[in-house]
Amino acid sequence: MKTLLLLIACLQCFMSCSSQINTNNIEMQSSDTLGKNITKVEFNALVSKYTKAVTEKKAFDSSDYVAIVRLINTIEKNDLFEEHKAFRELFYPKLLNEAVKVLKATFWKGGCFYSADYDLFIGGKPHQNSQYRIIEK
Repeated sequence: MKTLLLLIACLQCFMSCSSQINTNNIEMQSSDTLGKNITKVEFNALVSKYTKAVTEKKAFDSSDYVAIVRLINTIEKNDLFEEHKAFRELFYPKLLNEAVKVLKATFWKGGCFYSADYDLFIGGKPHQNSQYRIIEK
């Protein structure tokens, strides 16, 4: 039941986080220029790396979960659903639950999660530190 509720909350998080400024004055930005720069080749390599690691049941540390959250946020915000379907299916709900726990993320306004320790949103509107910006090189 907890997993189902968490999954529902997660689905809401990628569709909401409704205000431009949240209650803790963390600016929620909406621009295609946001995110940590990464090439398409590097992005796809990270998706492949973590897809393989999850299927092989590798252990992850907090830096891995930060990268995984940025990947899923980027996939969601750039409509890369079909291209990265396998990764998305691995993320929900197991990796989501683990990321929330390891990153000490809390439920946030609009249904997303926020980790103050890493200044990282899981879902929600675009945010500089919470996604990658795919660039061409």
